Amino acid sequence: MKMYVGEGKTEELAKQKALEEAIASEKEVFLKLEEMKGSLLKKTKYKAYVITKQEIKDELNNYINELSKFMGIKMKSTIEEEDSIYKVFLDSDNNSILIGKDGRTLKAIQLLLRQYINIQTGFNIKINVDVSDYKEKKLKILENTIKKIAREVIHSKIEVKLDPMNSYERRFIHNLINDYIMLETKSEGEEPNRCIVISYKQD
Repeated sequence: MKMYVGEGKTEELAKQKALEEAIASEKEVFLKLEEMKGSLLKKTKYKAYVITKQEIKDELNNYINELSKFMGIKMKSTIEEEDSIYKVFLDSDNNSILIGKDGRTLKAIQLLLRQYINIQTGFNIKINVDVSDYKEKKLKILENTIKKIAREVIHSKIEVKLDPMNSYERRFIHNLINDYIMLETKSEGEEPNRCIVISYKQD
């Protein structure tokens, strides 16, 4: 993947040069800035590093093709980029193998893709992988469960501590409970045992 670099006396100038090199707009790239402090005789300069979102998408497809060969499973991939998050949808003749028990293989594939892209680019790129809407269905079940718990907390005013969950699921629950004006949430514990507590807002 091609990294485009621009230097300038200001952050804006460095960014502009990097974007010109990439022949892309700021919406079409990932960008990070680095300040290079000068000495007594040299002024501070800035460096802008840019990589296009399309190049990352192409590299994801290439990696998935190689992974498909390694696993001996023919995989089709559809990749969408929205709000700087890559949503990777995989499909094969045996999706149950790609998902694995409790989604473990799916999580491993997602981790591999994230690590590969982040090492290649030096950027922290967010990638979410799903197979046969497994995560979507799982979130729907989680949503129904949380709504039931929310009603119980409103009725009893007794807080409920949920089982440990990953950051994606915790964020989903926080957003869901935000719709309940009588409830609030907080996260407790350390990874990988971090969990959410749903409680009634006291007057």
